[in-house]
Amino acid sequence: MKHLKTTTAVLFFSLLITPAMAQDFVFRVLANNGDNQLKVPGQEDSWRPLKTGEKLKADDEIKVVGEAYLGLIHHSGKTLEIKKAGNYQAEELSSQVKQGANSVMEKYADFLISKISEEEEDVVKDYKKYQNATGAVKRALSKATALKVLMPQTSTVMGPQVTLRWIEAGLAKPPVYLVTLKNEFSQTIKTIKTREPFITLDLREDVFKKQELVIFDVQVVGKKRYKSDEYGIKRMAGDNSDQIKEELATFAGKNGGDQAMSHLLKAMFFEDKNLPLDAITAYERAIALEPEVAEFKLLYSRFITSQKF
Repeated sequence: MKHLKTTTAVLFFSLLITPAMAQDFVFRVLANNGDNQLKVPGQEDSWRPLKTGEKLKADDEIKVVGEAYLGLIHHSGKTLEIKKAGNYQAEELSSQVKQGANSVMEKYADFLISKISEEEEDVVKDYKKYQNATGAVKRALSKATALKVLMPQTSTVMGPQVTLRWIEAGLAKPPVYLVTLKNEFSQTIKTIKTREPFITLDLREDVFKKQELVIFDVQVVGKKRYKSDEYGIKRMAGDNSDQIKEELATFAGKNGGDQAMSHLLKAMFFEDKNLPLDAITAYERAIALEPEVAEFKLLYSRFITSQKF
């Protein structure tokens, strides 16, 4: 299996191959949950299992079986989700995708495609190898180890929603976590209790509107040693912020909607812009929308691993 050397190298390579890829296929299979099948004209077997990473040409036919999920990326960079059982011709599906050149979307679609290769024969097995990175598996903490939040010590964000995730405390009984949020003067502005190893903040709330920097820590209620360091969230400001917002608006407008594939492309966008918290928020939303799709969890855990928080 091929692994990424660096995000920069893959992105550079993807930009070089964009024109060739557009001529080579109509769709690429990014996510494939269920017993979906593919029929390719001229092959001996009429139907065979559909694989993640495959390229679909115009005369190929796919069969979505039962309550399945299929996530496709068009060569233009736009995404398509199929959840309804039935037979679909790739050319007909292509006609449903609004055409039009969009170099930004093509760029991040290629970036995303590069992370799922045709050599990945068992995505679920590979996901289990990376599972610890997201905190999905409880990790026992030594006496000297605090709760670990999956982010840099200070992170700039676009927002407006930000997901904060940490590695679960390895306790026999599921704990209650207390998240304490402070302003830059270390004054508490809000506290949140949760049994989940994550929270999502909306920075449009009144309590956050005037805060350029929000400081927070996480601790287990009743367990003093299970406490994180302090972390900081800074709003992006200035000309760079305006430029990224404009690019994101164009990007989201062409492939918007609250769909898992759209959020996955946003994660690629934020990863490229070095906005890890925004990328985490996008990954988390994609997984929340389609929790049974192993490919999304694999991509997310690889991202966490690559960041080395």
